[in-house]
Amino acid sequence: MITVLYQFPKSVDQQALDEFLTTSLLPGIKQAEGLQSLQMNADNLMSAGGPPPFSMVVQASLLHWRLCSDMYSRHQGSLRKSSWKVLIL
Repeated sequence: MITVLYQFPKSVDQQALDEFLTTSLLPGIKQAEGLQSLQMNADNLMSAGGPPPFSMVVQASLLHWRLCSDMYSRHQGSLRKSSWKVLIL
């Protein structure tokens, strides 16, 4: 199983982030064949070293690497890609 973390920093415009999530990223992830789970964390995010610099983290668990790659390329041009981070575990 592949886990993908989409991390959005606090500096991202929240209105643009909400629009991106509701119109692009989340619908695309939900339609992915092989999606096992989808979780979103916002507001009071915590980590062992204190609060991280993220306002939102979306975690998707998928069965195949190919699905992960397809999702990433589909959203690459949205919400100024340089403003958010994708980790594939």
